[in-house]
Amino acid sequence: MPQSGVRRPMVLLVALGLLFLAAEVAAIEMVDKELLFENEEWKAAYDAFTVDPGALEILQKKAGDTLRIDVYLGTWCSDSQEHVPGFIKIIEALDNPTVEVTYYNIERKESPDVKFYYEEFQIERLPTFVFYRDGEEIGRIVEHPRGTLLEHILKIM
Repeated sequence: MPQSGVRRPMVLLVALGLLFLAAEVAAIEMVDKELLFENEEWKAAYDAFTVDPGALEILQKKAGDTLRIDVYLGTWCSDSQEHVPGFIKIIEALDNPTVEVTYYNIERKESPDVKFYYEEFQIERLPTFVFYRDGEEIGRIVEHPRGTLLEHILKIM
């Protein structure tokens, strides 16, 4: 009898752990950048963004062939709408097939008391652009770039 009393809390803890993992997975999903443009406001922000050719030339030299960028955004988030379309335009203008970019759509937090949108990668604000070279994080842009988006990317490089 005492053994079954021990198992129930253990089973409950395992079940709660599985529910937590399921909630974490449901909160984030990889998204194709093209789907973002189903929203007219995102498309308008993309169309209005201009890429500085001089800064782009410098970025092309600095990008190299081991650059990876993970973009955490919220389709519901006004800061994401403001900065992600311009980022997409920069990456398209960069035209470097070795630069790997993955976009992740994150749902709203369940409550303001929750610190992270995605705790595993310490994503506290959206959008967050995480830059990696050779598998190591080299920098982030969190919510708003310092200066222009392209200037901030160049500082990270």
